[in-house]
Amino acid sequence: MFGSCCILVIYFGDNMRSLFLLFLILITLPAHSLEIKKYDYKRYVAGNAYIQVDITCNKPSDRLYKSAKYRLLRYQRSYKPQTIKKYLKTIVICEKLRTGNEKWMRGTYNVQKRMLIIEVDRKTDDLEYVFHHEFSSILLLTNPDMKKFATQWIKNNRSDYGSDWNNGSDTGWNAENRSIRKKGFMYPYCLTSFENDFNIIASFYKSGYLKSSLNSISFRYPLIRKKYLLVKKFYNKY
Repeated sequence: MFGSCCILVIYFGDNMRSLFLLFLILITLPAHSLEIKKYDYKRYVAGNAYIQVDITCNKPSDRLYKSAKYRLLRYQRSYKPQTIKKYLKTIVICEKLRTGNEKWMRGTYNVQKRMLIIEVDRKTDDLEYVFHHEFSSILLLTNPDMKKFATQWIKNNRSDYGSDWNNGSDTGWNAENRSIRKKGFMYPYCLTSFENDFNIIASFYKSGYLKSSLNSISFRYPLIRKKYLLVKKFYNKY
């Protein structure tokens, strides 16, 4: 699809026999395939190929939606155009996002539909972080070398991942804890799973306002530094 077309004609002389050059310039602009929309009361399902859950949320105000859409279009430019085209089709913006009885969520994803569902409000300015956090799950779970990557990643752990969400969430999920950082985990939330561990470092790496913090932490903790380098290498293709 052509985004625009223009014809440039350059004349030399004033009569009909004068030499002229005709340049036909077709400027092809890729159509924007990413849809960013308000929550529209449809049924949405979040998850990967193995675990899927129904989500509920409220329709955001026009002001919140327009602000979020403008910023998300800016954030997605940090990826290669083909990455967005291949791995991300839709972003649904909503308020008061929930899955079942869980009220802590700021975002979630659906791998098969290449969709992100992101919560916005007037109190918390974390849209850039949440976008990269949720999108990193889609990129990770669709990566053909994920198992190999996970093996390399886990070599930098000095503690096992736990299955109890409450161990790393709710109050204190992002507490600065030297003990766990020495074991290769930036925050308590990272202890919950490999995916969540990856999400944190990936989103810090991709979020402009958080990257300096990641640099500082990784400088002091060698195991986190190794994970940081794995993330940088991972994102080279995206």
